[in-house]
Amino acid sequence: MSAEITFIRHGETEANASGVWQGTEDSPLTDDGLTQIDLLAKRHAARPFDLVVTSNLGRARQTAAALGGHEVDRRWQELHLGAWEGKTQSEIATTDPASFAAVGSGKDIAFGGGERVSEMLSRLNGGLDDLVSRLDDGDRAAVVGHGGALMTLISHLLGVDTQGKLLRLSNTAQSTFTVRTGAPLQLSVFNDATHLPEPPVRAEEGATHVVLARHGETVANVEGRWQGQSEGELTSNGREQARRLGAHFPKVDAVFSSPLQRASDTAHLMAESTGAVPTTVPDLQELGFGTWEMRTIDEIVALDPNGWRDFLAGVDVVRGGSGETFAALTDRVGNAVRILAGRHDGDSIGVVSHGAATRALAAQVLGLDHANRDRLALLDNAAIALVVFGSRGAALGSWNLTAHLER
Repeated sequence: MSAEITFIRHGETEANASGVWQGTEDSPLTDDGLTQIDLLAKRHAARPFDLVVTSNLGRARQTAAALGGHEVDRRWQELHLGAWEGKTQSEIATTDPASFAAVGSGKDIAFGGGERVSEMLSRLNGGLDDLVSRLDDGDRAAVVGHGGALMTLISHLLGVDTQGKLLRLSNTAQSTFTVRTGAPLQLSVFNDATHLPEPPVRAEEGATHVVLARHGETVANVEGRWQGQSEGELTSNGREQARRLGAHFPKVDAVFSSPLQRASDTAHLMAESTGAVPTTVPDLQELGFGTWEMRTIDEIVALDPNGWRDFLAGVDVVRGGSGETFAALTDRVGNAVRILAGRHDGDSIGVVSHGAATRALAAQVLGLDHANRDRLALLDNAAIALVVFGSRGAALGSWNLTAHLER
């Protein structure tokens, strides 16, 4: 079975706009919040969800109502913040410094005497398990909830401690997981608010933004071949994807690309719209697959059954006997991007690369090892992602944004 669950944060409230911690208290949507939920509804008008479940809190229910019929399940409500509800972060830190510091250090205490994160996660998992049990193959479900609750669940489903490694969800942003039989849920989209005129980026002042893109479609992609470091041209569809990518690419100060033709051509086609002439960086190229390159999975299995068996068992094998390991790719691409970010401190840069290479960078940011890399999906062809480098290190801002490719 394969199905999808999309988690959606509610529209902006007056409390959000003023920096107040809401918890289980409610606050009216702002005018911007009302606009956000209207744009969210228009985005899904042509293809509505099969099932919409929402938190019982007013701001979530109002957002869900814009999507049409929905069910209410109080297990999806925000963390109960006790005495901290209705206060700003600075007020909480001043009036309850010891507890606030304990929360900041990751201790599982009751926020303001209300609820522990572990207690919230238990009820969220219960709601998720029930939802998954109701899905059939091909179903698309949505859950409308809250920033803190959804961020906690997303981190849990990724299987790592992502505190500080994921940027906070924007209001009405959606994050989609693929439900697969016999496998953990896979995050395919994160923090997608491209239905908004100017999707906000919640990053600190002076942070460096790295906008990632995967190259456009190639013949090998269409045929299901593991292309690796082998050359190959874009298809006509891939060239159109690259032009659409350029027309919607965020403003950046410089663009860098893998030297492989499919990435370089994508970057140069983007330049028709962005005007940024790309510079090639060898270490941004794709994972080397050795003798597996340009072969389908069936061909790889026939050629190297032992290597494929170890690969399926989670061993980080040298691909095709003479290629690379995922760990080597992660080090290579991660070092290259960090060097580029350091040279463009405080700027925004674009990086055009490949499916495995971009996922390796994201995995390094999130702390995903080789065995768990598949909890994060590959970028689609010509999809966009964002990594932000701030004072606390790197964080994933968004993943697999493809609205510019929708026809």
